[in-house]
Amino acid sequence: MGSCKMSDIEKKVLNDYVSAIGSNKLQNLWQDFLKDTASFLKKVSFENKQALRLKFHNLRSDAQVFGMKNFSIGCAEIETAILEDEKEDVLLSKIKKIKQIFEEQSKQVNAYFEEIQ
Repeated sequence: MGSCKMSDIEKKVLNDYVSAIGSNKLQNLWQDFLKDTASFLKKVSFENKQALRLKFHNLRSDAQVFGMKNFSIGCAEIETAILEDEKEDVLLSKIKKIKQIFEEQSKQVNAYFEEIQ
């Protein structure tokens, strides 16, 4: 792994998607994902836990497209915690952690797109 940090994005995944669908389309998808995810993470609600679980399930899958492995893993952990009916304070702690990972990895994805311009 060399100097790769645990929170680094997987650029090979991004390169593969750029090759498959083109950088413009991938950047447009990224902007939508970035905006929607940031908005969602600001106002997470526990009113409907099934809907919340499904949202984290979708985020987990979508994040993989952008090489955000650690964010994806965190989403899977939250999804599992909801399925196991964890208490809200446990979920809030996991969500706080996932927000930090999202912010860090989002910066890296943005930098990736700047590099390939």
